[in-house]
This record gives sequence, C-alpha cells and structure tokens, in this order.
Amino acid sequence: MRQVLLGLAAALSLAEAASAAEGGCQLQKVADLPVTMAGLKPHVPAKINGRDVVLVADSGAFFSMLGEANAKRLGLSRGMTPPGMRVRGVGGTAPVKVGVADRFELSGGVLTNVDFLVGDLAPGSRADGILGQNVLGVLDVEYDFANGAIRLFKPQGCEKARLAYWAGDKPVNVLSFRATTPSEPHVIANASVNGRPIRVMFDTGAFRSVLEQSTAERLGFRPDGPGVEYGGLSGGIGPRRLENWIAPFAEFAIGEEKIQNTRLRVAPITLPKADMLLGADFFLSHRILISNSQDRVYFTYNGGPVFRLEPVEGGPEEPAQVAGAADEPKDADGYHRRAAASLARADHVRAIADFTRAIELEPRRAIHLRQRAAAHLASGDPAAARRDLDAALALAGGDVEARLMRGELRLSAGDADGAAEDFARATASPASGPGVRARIAQAWLAAGKAGEAVAQYDVLLAGAPPPPVRAAVLASRCQARALVRTDLALALADCEAALKIAARDPSALAARGLVHLQSARLEAAQADFDAALKRDPRHAQALYGRSLVLRRQGRAAEADADARAAQAVWPQIAAIAARYELGSPAGGP
Repeated sequence: MRQVLLGLAAALSLAEAASAAEGGCQLQKVADLPVTMAGLKPHVPAKINGRDVVLVADSGAFFSMLGEANAKRLGLSRGMTPPGMRVRGVGGTAPVKVGVADRFELSGGVLTNVDFLVGDLAPGSRADGILGQNVLGVLDVEYDFANGAIRLFKPQGCEKARLAYWAGDKPVNVLSFRATTPSEPHVIANASVNGRPIRVMFDTGAFRSVLEQSTAERLGFRPDGPGVEYGGLSGGIGPRRLENWIAPFAEFAIGEEKIQNTRLRVAPITLPKADMLLGADFFLSHRILISNSQDRVYFTYNGGPVFRLEPVEGGPEEPAQVAGAADEPKDADGYHRRAAASLARADHVRAIADFTRAIELEPRRAIHLRQRAAAHLASGDPAAARRDLDAALALAGGDVEARLMRGELRLSAGDADGAAEDFARATASPASGPGVRARIAQAWLAAGKAGEAVAQYDVLLAGAPPPPVRAAVLASRCQARALVRTDLALALADCEAALKIAARDPSALAARGLVHLQSARLEAAQADFDAALKRDPRHAQALYGRSLVLRRQGRAAEADADARAAQAVWPQIAAIAARYELGSPAGGP
C-alpha cells in the first residue's frame, strides 16, 4: 500500500502550475481535482480501466474503496486479501476484499496495478466508490468545496510559512495535529464544546458533522432534553443505522472561531481517538488546507451556517454567502461546480446564476440544465424547472435523474400517464438502482396512488436488500397498504417484520399506528403514534395520525394542536390524507 502512495505522488507531480505563499515558500500545485457537490457529497471524477467513475472524496477513509458491483463492472481483478479483513464505519464493521485496477486515472495522473478495497458502500450511495486518504493524504491538500475544488500541493521551503495563501486580510485559524501515517491517516485536532476540550476529526465523508453521544452526555445532553429534536436514522459503511438528534449547545469553538448558541448533531458513533466528526457541511462553510508537511490545518470561514444548511425552526439563519471566493471560474465546469456548492448551501440565487453561465458556455450539456432545474425547484419555481428538464431530456434522454424529476413534476401536475412514462424509462436504464424505485414509490404514494407504490416496493423487496433498507421498505409498503384499506393483514405483517429489524424506528411505528387506525383499534393506534413521537417529536405522519385518533375521541383541542404541528413539518400532509379519505382532524372522522 505504501507503494501506491509513492506512485501516486510521482504520477501527479507531472502536473504543472505553482502557487506562491510567502517569503521563499513555494506551493507547487500538482493536482487540481474538480469537485461537484451532490447535496453534501463531494464527488470527484476519475477513470478506472478506461471507464468514467465518480468517487466520494472521503478524508475519513484510510483507503480508497469501490462497491462490489462496481468493481465487477469495471473489471477489477482479485488481489491479495488478508484473512478476515474488515473496515469500520459509523454503522459498524463490514468485510472487504482487495481488487486491482489495471489503470487508474486522476487529474492527469495515471497509475497501473492499483489496489482498491472492495465491499458494500453506504446504503443509497450514488457514487462508484470512495477516494480515501491513500490519495488525499499523500501531499498537502486544500479543500475548497465552495469553489468546487480539491488541490494537492508539494511545498518547497515552507517549513515555517503560513500556508493559507488565499486569505489576504481574512482571519486565519491554525491548528496542529499529530503526524499522520498510512496506518493512522486521520487528521485530528483540538476544539471545545461548552468550554470543555474535545478532539475533532476532519472527515469529508461524514456529510453532516456529528458529535459522539457519549461525549455529548458528559456535556449534559439527553435525548429528551429541552430543545432536542429527533434527527432520524443515519448510516454509512456497516450494517447498523443509528438514531441521531439535533441538540442545542452554548458554544462550539475551534481555533479562534467561536459559534455561540449553536446546534450540533449527536449520534452513538464510536470514534476511538476523537469525539466529533467535522463533515462536509463544515468544509462547505470553510476553506481548509491540511498541511501534512507541517502537521497543521489552516482554515478561513466562508460565511453562512456551519453545521446546518437549512434554517433552524424558531429563527431564520443568515443566507449562505461565499466570502473570499477564488478567481472567477474560467470554464463551464468551473461554474457548474461552484453552482453545485451554492445549491448545497441553499444559496439558490447564486446557484441559478452560475448554472446559467455554464449553460451559456456549454448549451448542449444536459447536466447544466438538469442541475439548474434542481435549483429552480428548491427556490419554488416548478415551471422554470420543467422547462429546463424538457431541454435536458431533449439532449440526453437517458438521464435518470432528469427523468425522475420530470416524472415527479408531471405527477404533481396531474399527468399520471406522462409520469408513468418517465418513471418506466428511468427504471429501465442500466444506471437505475434501488433508490430510483424507492423515490418513484414515494411519488406515487404522495399522489394518492398507493397501488403503484406497492408495486415498486414489491420489486425492491424481491431484490433482497440489506436489513436496514429492507426495514425501511417494509415500513413504507405497510403504510401504502394501510392507506388504501386493502390487505390490512398484509400491511400489519409488513410493519411487524420491519419492527423486528428496527424495533424503535418511528416510521415503522407510525405506519403500524395507521394500520390500527384503519382497523378502528384506536387505543393501539394511539400507543404506536405516541411511541413514534417519543422517538421523533416532529414526525409528521405520527402527529397527523394521532390527531385523527384524538378527533374520534372527542378531544378537539388536542387534535387541532397535533394537526397544526404535523402541517408545520410537512405542509402537504393534509392534502395527501384527503386523497386517501383518511378524514380531517379539523372536520371529524
């Protein structure tokens, strides 16, 4: 594995361009990796055995990795795998093998006979694999997600220089970390929460920053504490899905940067040498250079929310603006990458402007149009999104994401036949995966067509998904069957099977509550809705379901309160309930 590090550094050193820092220091830029943010996932293009691939830049992964099916598709040969080899992720451990790529191309560098780990990626991953620290930790590395780039540098004469060359007059934070090695490649530095010292790991593969629950509890955190919100289930490599919460803290401090009255995500992760992961949300709000030559981290603040990209209920966040941006992009790809970062930061105005510039420069690239459609949708303009999607599909009819987006728009406009056509073409594509059918099922369910949703869930379950995914699909099929009041016995069996896998999953509990409600078992329904809300007090389906129970019990004021709370979380829920004739909590059963 050490040979891979040396070989990659040699291959990349053929690249050109240099950036001056200060004094006699020269940062020789040897690679400029384009990064496109897919939500909070930093995607980097590469080629393996001559085929295009997308890899998630994951500074928390000790080695690069491909999914099992992708390794087979790309023609990797089997390498020497130590017996019992496993990797650890937030979801536990998972077995891996070693595969060998004949040719690996990255940012102009070419390597031959390159080892990759091969195993199951995180559920729902749309990337082909992970780009780990055996690449990202070779040299000094700059993470400039807001401008769509990761840059690798070879410093010369920079032992005492401050390397934040972009900063100008901006405040620069500098942290020291223990020197990394191939066996301990993680970058871990000091920070504090509520004035108590913690250790943080810089991990671009953790899409949202997360504080270890045991550490949070030492700081006074309780899942049922004041201001704590249920954060859903999260996972990664490994079979488990973990409950997490979003909790208020008085202060988070790192370097000279202090964030007062913030909110942090908390989960029962296990970090042997750290207390918190600083994920892609932190990287989007900062420009960061990790100097492996100096064992220091340099970073500046870009602006906008650090840990949560959406406004926290109870007070709007400041709009996310990118301060101290790099030079204006020079081509369509540069504008596209910057736009994708702005979209991930919910800066829709800037995203649309940059996607528009990319389209002007490359009018026949469908992906620019599709991504601008996503920005239009996020900004509340479905008509503009539909125009962009029509244009994108005229250029690239096989674009699965564009097909799904247009199908969803057609369905919301009442064009079920048009939606069915787009959905059928999406699932027929070789690029289609389980996530495509799950999304189609949800669209049909929201449109009042539970039968079509059940058909999609049937196909998903026939594919023998891993237990966490199976539990989620079973709970969704249970809900779909319950909504149409047919096969309530089968619906109940689905929910019971889901709860055997994930006993405390609020979605499965809420779905079983709906089955009981449709069977007129009001006490059992309320018990399930209450149990779901204990896990997630803002679970819209559980709140709305309980409001229906309370209305039937004659408890009008409580029913109204639950209904208002449900619609605050999900404004469309009352309209969806009406499509299935569930009854209105404000108008009787």
